[in-house]
This record gives sequence, C-alpha cells and structure tokens, in this order.
Amino acid sequence: MKTLTVTGLNKHARLFADCVVSANYTQDGVQKTAPIFRKDVSGDTAVIFVCFDDLATGQIGNVELLDEGGNILARSEEVFEKPEEKALYFAFYYKYVEKEVEQLEQL
Repeated sequence: MKTLTVTGLNKHARLFADCVVSANYTQDGVQKTAPIFRKDVSGDTAVIFVCFDDLATGQIGNVELLDEGGNILARSEEVFEKPEEKALYFAFYYKYVEKEVEQLEQL
C-alpha cells in the first residue's frame, strides 16, 4: 500500500491555495472580478475567502476562483442576495484526501 503523508496532503492543499489569485462573479447578470480576501491552509484543508464589500449589492452568483492565467480552478453556482449595508465573505472549503488505485481506469 502506498500512502500520502500528512505533509504530502498539506502540500497539495497549499499548492492549490497558492494558485488562486482572483475571483470572477456575476452581479445582477454582469461579470465582475474580485480580489481574494484570504487563503487559509491547515493540514489537509484549504479555505479561500472572497470578500464582497458594500459596493457589491444585488444578486451575486457564479463565483469562480481563477489562477494567474485566468483559468477557472473552482466554481460555485450558488446565487444569493447581497445587501448594501454589510460586507459578505464567501468561502470555498476543500479537504484533500487520498484514494489509492491500482490502475488509472479506477479513478
């Protein structure tokens, strides 16, 4: 049996978090870009936070995490109403787990 160590899983989570540089989203049907507010990596878990400040109001949806080249790394199809009075933090949570396979076809 082959197994990833705790350090190996942590490095996978950290590599993913380090690749994320910005977020795209729609605001009332218009495509916009937001900076990444914070990235947390702990053990095998990565959490990416996008902050919608008081300038982003109305219907927010289709939040996508992007890398430096503009490639979409993750997306959420969730749609929500953002009030004007408050900032809102939207988080992507990822936990890295190992699955050993004998052949690539088993993936």
